[in-house]
Parts: sequence; structure tokens; C-alpha cells
Amino acid sequence: DTFNVVIELLEGGTVIEELWNRLYVLDKLRTTVIAELLKNIQSQDDYTYSFISDDYAKKFVGDGGDWDAFSDAFYIFIDQYIKYVGKNIWGFAIIPDFSNDEGKYRGAFRALNDRVDTSIFAKELGGGGHKSASGFSVKGESYTDELDKVKSVIEKYQPKG
Repeated sequence: DTFNVVIELLEGGTVIEELWNRLYVLDKLRTTVIAELLKNIQSQDDYTYSFISDDYAKKFVGDGGDWDAFSDAFYIFIDQYIKYVGKNIWGFAIIPDFSNDEGKYRGAFRALNDRVDTSIFAKELGGGGHKSASGFSVKGESYTDELDKVKSVIEKYQPKG
């Protein structure tokens, strides 16, 4: 079905670049969130990670930031950046998720070419997904606690080699 929809769109004159642009609009709000994620990038062993602090998220929302833009920027970052930093081919990011209530965090893993099965980590954190793209949502006290939790899961389940 997906291929039929794509064929129909292309035959109807849809320009791929315009479609891509509509999916990944980088307005000022989204750009500031992506910039914060880029500022917070860390590398550890063979993976990369980033985060948004609780304070940044509260300020973003308190200053009238759109929660949808915040979430969109997170997924743009995780899909387009995290697995391409340095020599690392996989990674994760975690953000506070104030869409329903405080104390909840959303995270996502991405890997290049299925070289790391990220779904193992996500499942251990109560989430799920595919080998190269997975995610999770957890309750916690702070983003630093959740970062530590994710890193310990990676340490426990990452194949050594």
C-alpha cells in the first residue's frame, strides 16, 4: 500500500524535496531545540547521546514554546543527526516529556545499517521498536537519572567486541 501511495504522489507531480521540507520544517522554535541537542552531544565508547535538561524544557514551555515543535525537533534530531556524529554509528537522545505531566521522559535510539540492535535497549526500558530505530518512555526524577539508567542498560546489553 505504501508503494502505491508513493507512486500515486509521484505520478501526480509531487516533488520529493517539497514533501521532505513539509515533513521537516525547521522554524525558529525547532531550530533552537535542535541547537540545544547539538550543544549537549556526548560520545561514550562507540555511541553518541544527547539530552534536553529539565530546566531548558521548562523554560521552553514557559516562554510559550509549542510542545509539538519541541517534540518534532527531537525526532528530527534523532533521525538526522545522532547516528552520524564522529565515527559512531548509533546513539540515543532523551528529553523531558511535559505533554501530559512532569516526571516523564521520552527517549529514542537510532543506528546505522542495523549494526546495533537498539530494540534490546528500548525493550529493557519498557519501550520497543526495530533494530535500527526504537524508543521508550519512562517516569523519573530528573533527566540525569534517566541518562544514567539508559547508559547502564547499554552497558548491560551491548555486545563487547
